[in-house]
Amino acid sequence: MKKLFGKKFLAALVLLLGMGTAKTFAVTGIGLQTGYDVGGGFPLAVTFKVQQVPCVFAANFGLGSGYFSVGATADWWIANPKIDGSWRWFYALGAAAGVSIFNNAGLALNIAPRAVIGTNYFINGSWEIYAQAAWQPTLGIVLSDGGSGGGFNLFYIPANIGFRYWF
Repeated sequence: MKKLFGKKFLAALVLLLGMGTAKTFAVTGIGLQTGYDVGGGFPLAVTFKVQQVPCVFAANFGLGSGYFSVGATADWWIANPKIDGSWRWFYALGAAAGVSIFNNAGLALNIAPRAVIGTNYFINGSWEIYAQAAWQPTLGIVLSDGGSGGGFNLFYIPANIGFRYWF
């Protein structure tokens, strides 16, 4: 009797978990973005958003003059009100972290809070195009063969354009 109850309970739990997951991922947006990086590069990012979670995530990759970088951002959308029809604007708070590898054997670690503002437009309900800028005061720690250092950049402001497809 215990084995039968355990199997039914496990089956019901798996079914509920599957239904909950299907609802979470029923409307998901995924896309690409690029933009201006004050470090001199033009990064490329894969960006995604799950509608039920107010965060937009991005995995960033960048190539600049003598460096390669990889990082991630997570922005908690506070609001996305309509301007007119399918045109909206948004603002968000978030966080960023990244690693840059320099040709001269240096390594930089960066972390930052973010304040984001932007605008987005939906085409046929499935395609979203957007532009955004973030104030991202960044703490950097530089590690190299000759020692370590770093600094704080109060006015790091990356700007991006991109698109997402919603399915």
